[in-house]
Amino acid sequence: MIVSIPYGMKFLDIDVPDKNLLGIVESKQIDGIHDIASEIRDRLLHPIGSISLPEMVSGKKKVCIVVSDITRPVPYKVILPVMLSVIEESGVAPQDVYFLVATGLHRMCTKEELIEMLGKGIVDEYKILQHDALDEHSHSFLGLTRKGTPVWIDKRYLDAEVKIITGLVEPHFMAGFSGGRKSIAPGISALDTIKVLHSPLLLESPNAAIGVIKDNPVHEEALEIAEMAGVDFMLNVTLNKDRDITGVFAGDLKAAFYEAVDFLASTVVDVAQEVDIVISSGGGYPLDTTFYQSVKGMVAVLPAVREGGIVFVASSCTNGVGKKEFEDVLVELGELGDPELLVKRLKEPDYFKIDQWQVEEMCKVLRKADIFYYTESLSSERIKRFMVNPVEKVDELFNEARKRYGDNFTVNVVPEGPYTLLM
Repeated sequence: MIVSIPYGMKFLDIDVPDKNLLGIVESKQIDGIHDIASEIRDRLLHPIGSISLPEMVSGKKKVCIVVSDITRPVPYKVILPVMLSVIEESGVAPQDVYFLVATGLHRMCTKEELIEMLGKGIVDEYKILQHDALDEHSHSFLGLTRKGTPVWIDKRYLDAEVKIITGLVEPHFMAGFSGGRKSIAPGISALDTIKVLHSPLLLESPNAAIGVIKDNPVHEEALEIAEMAGVDFMLNVTLNKDRDITGVFAGDLKAAFYEAVDFLASTVVDVAQEVDIVISSGGGYPLDTTFYQSVKGMVAVLPAVREGGIVFVASSCTNGVGKKEFEDVLVELGELGDPELLVKRLKEPDYFKIDQWQVEEMCKVLRKADIFYYTESLSSERIKRFMVNPVEKVDELFNEARKRYGDNFTVNVVPEGPYTLLM
């Protein structure tokens, strides 16, 4: 049977032997909202646990709107015109509104990417700022969390009279769900904050997992940091696999976010049987442009693969592996040849490399299964150095399966990879 999975801006067709395919695993589909502009406006005027946006911004001269970067498929060209219209109708001029791109530790967006994300009209008319986690002078210290995390937040956000965050709530492999508090931590936090938020101290908790909010230390820490920074208003959305908006959640940071999480709970897929091979994706464009981001597609499908099985991911990697520091840790993993040895090294007090947490998440996969990987953008020699098995033709995957498990090996396909919530 031919199955198609997202791959960059297109789809990759994979011919899975019929007798081996148990199923195509997809989240329960929710239809997109028909009149989305009206829905957004209504939510801004009648938010969850908060005064309305017009009441919030009326008479203010410094309104900051935090937006996600290019790696997140947030439909800003739909969301922002409605929000900006409501703000302007409330008497706030465009020159009194500015955007802050929550890059976390990602690179800054190019002007072309900003136009792709926000639209040319917004880029031309509004002031667009970008967060730089490595610029210590652009952050203010707000104190320590209860766990002792130092909280450094972008000064330009803290200086605003009204602080608004926007984004997408979807399954997240370490924080349970993205969106909400993640716009602040790691979104506009300094390196010293992020490296604790993403440290083994938190990530090695079994509750630091996709779809888990209760007792998830990453979620709890990010939420505490966001509350220390202050969030006046939140606008987040949920999407279906067609990238249609299925839900709009506006208002109080916690109340609106938790309503979005409850909404997504209805899309959970219960995996009836763990299989020999799970075929996943990096989520397609814009998420799968680096190997770094495609780790999310590996972790998301862990509940579906059996011990000693194979997780296969296809990802375009058009922007390469990721940061050099990330690749350095990947190579270190390959040289050690054992995920446990790497995690032990990550726990050493003097050890720290930017983006090490993504390799630590990949180690969670390697503890249970082998990783096979398909991309047209990275050489097989390079991928082999990461303790990952490169696949130049997908048929190679099934040949390997026959050697390992016999002719009756079992396969599940999870096309949307990182966007699918499995249990």
